[in-house]
Amino acid sequence: MLTRSLKILVSLSFFYTALALNNGVGVTPAMGYNPYNAFLCSTTEAQYHTAAQSLVSLGLSALGYNYFNIDCGWQSTARDSAGKITWDPKILPSGVPALGTFVHNLGLKFGVYSDGGVFACDFVGGTAHYVGSLGHETSDAVTFASWGADYLKYDNCYAVNSTDFVDFNPPISIEARKTHYITMRDALAASGRPILFSACEWGVQDPARWPASSVANSWRISNDIGPPASWDNLFRIINQVVPITQFAGPGGFNDLDMLEVGNSGLTAAEQQTHFAFWAAAKSPLIISTDLTNVSSQTSSILKNTRIIALNQDSLGKSISFKRRYTNDHDVWSGPLADGSTVAVVINWENASRSLTFNLADVGFSSATATDLITGASLGKLSTSFTTTVAAHGSMVLKLTGGVSVASPVFTFYAATSGTLAGGAAPRVVNSSVTVVGFVGNGGTLTLTGVDGGTAGGTKLLSFDYINGDVTFTNTACSNCRNTFVSVNGGAAVQVQMPISAQSWDILLSGYLVSLPGFKAGKTNTITLSNPAVAGLRPANSAVAPLPGLVNPGPTLSSVQYSGATLGPPTSEATSSRVRHDPPPADEETFPAKRQRTQDGEHHDVLFYEVATTGEPRDIARAACMAIPNLNAGSFLNAIRVRGRAATISIRFRSRPLALTFIDAIQNCPPPNFDGLHACWAPAAADPIAIIRGDGYIARSTG
Repeated sequence: MLTRSLKILVSLSFFYTALALNNGVGVTPAMGYNPYNAFLCSTTEAQYHTAAQSLVSLGLSALGYNYFNIDCGWQSTARDSAGKITWDPKILPSGVPALGTFVHNLGLKFGVYSDGGVFACDFVGGTAHYVGSLGHETSDAVTFASWGADYLKYDNCYAVNSTDFVDFNPPISIEARKTHYITMRDALAASGRPILFSACEWGVQDPARWPASSVANSWRISNDIGPPASWDNLFRIINQVVPITQFAGPGGFNDLDMLEVGNSGLTAAEQQTHFAFWAAAKSPLIISTDLTNVSSQTSSILKNTRIIALNQDSLGKSISFKRRYTNDHDVWSGPLADGSTVAVVINWENASRSLTFNLADVGFSSATATDLITGASLGKLSTSFTTTVAAHGSMVLKLTGGVSVASPVFTFYAATSGTLAGGAAPRVVNSSVTVVGFVGNGGTLTLTGVDGGTAGGTKLLSFDYINGDVTFTNTACSNCRNTFVSVNGGAAVQVQMPISAQSWDILLSGYLVSLPGFKAGKTNTITLSNPAVAGLRPANSAVAPLPGLVNPGPTLSSVQYSGATLGPPTSEATSSRVRHDPPPADEETFPAKRQRTQDGEHHDVLFYEVATTGEPRDIARAACMAIPNLNAGSFLNAIRVRGRAATISIRFRSRPLALTFIDAIQNCPPPNFDGLHACWAPAAADPIAIIRGDGYIARSTG
């Protein structure tokens, strides 16, 4: 039996009381329809009518999909003579009030869209913009109520000024950001009509911790899910919800974004996992596909009443992260109102295979199970359950009568008690927590004298760590970082750690990993080479080894930058939202610019322009797909589309990468430019050309 260390870190356990928005609506997550993922900001009145009718005729409204919401593109570019927000008659010739009446007459609830900024998230052409609600909250709330609105999606574009379309690293404070939403919340409350308030804030400045539950009925936690849909987008969003599931509750929920079920880009199994996870995480379930082309497969996913019941469960508690077997599978679980537990097991592998779910991962030794995807009764499960799961598919099990398993006993070893080398260094977070950062890129942390018990073998370790590297685009490890752990000099095991918060000062405790190679007695060493680790606790529980052995090595996400403070560098939040506005005047010649991170460091940025006779939307989508392959460490900042040209901004995390990439552009004549052309092969009628590229190579701090 392992003995406890005399030096025990005080466990930081936070308990949150839900401060739900008490406005009479949104007690359970909203369900409904929004056309954005299918039609972006160009939905016509006829398409709105058809979609609303389809929501009813397909039987979806009868299952709870009752909110029919319009999205961007409906507004006029100017207010009326009385200063009131109004519609674009070319888009909605009958007007918004008439559309609201049409929707209500179908037995549906009517949702409108606006923006908490100067302008909305769409572009008309020239210098015109659809109007936003910033500074007009009271007037607009009264107008929406008079139109019969039951729901308001409140976006976040141009929230800082009239030229800053999307800013994931805003120069305004969290309090100022909150004020944009609180002002509209209060205006809706004073309008005299119950209106569900959906804060589409993209997770900037961690709204779940405001807490957003006192501001809105739901709050977006991340950048857009699409379009286009992709498995990488789902992985990014799932990682981003890891540290904030506890903030969901009746009246206020984490919004993981609209559903991509029915759209291209995801397999049937991926769409099933997407729908089940969103439902169990208590995200709003907002269908966003073309309802005139719904397949039987799409219908069966969206109409699964067992999964819908998870989402609408009266307890309102989200599933929470329990265990990640890196590159293999995730285990999540949460309580239901009837005393049962739902478990969601995600297959991360790219192939269909036999997958085993260990009940101990959700705290049980046995339980009676029902498969909520098929409805099949699985009977009593003891210890584990094995079944075939499709590539990126999932198990979704309802567990009743669970028999609790004894919790493992851990011995604490502070990271600061280990040997630091290669630039790894301690950082004081607060009076109770000190972490070791710069683990990676040559920096290592080695703990010695670790007790392997009387038999050695495979042990269960529990990590406390900080990872605040929030990413708003898809990277090799979106919203996660890799640590490589070696026991007694053996082969290093890759351990993939999701973000702990949008801060380098908030700890995530209890990340479990099974590692082989321990010897009996207190003679073991554990070496880590890659987020900031506060401590780890090995236990004498013998469990299966962690799959996915890899060779250790540094990653660019942990590169040290000169002048940076102790701890991992704070990465700049970047945007993959398609910009439909022209570049500001100072960017007409596409000069290179500096992007400033939260730690005060400026990073290299390359701007270049691509021209084609193809559609701007196709250019933007192609660039989104291409950016992750351009060069390791590059991040897409924005795409600006104008006419038949697109400007793409890329941020590089190191000077050598920027120089290498600039050389590649200069030395590789179009159309053979490797990065973009590798992901997008335009037809002969759509020639591609690099028009201009400039790089800012100097970097300063402060």
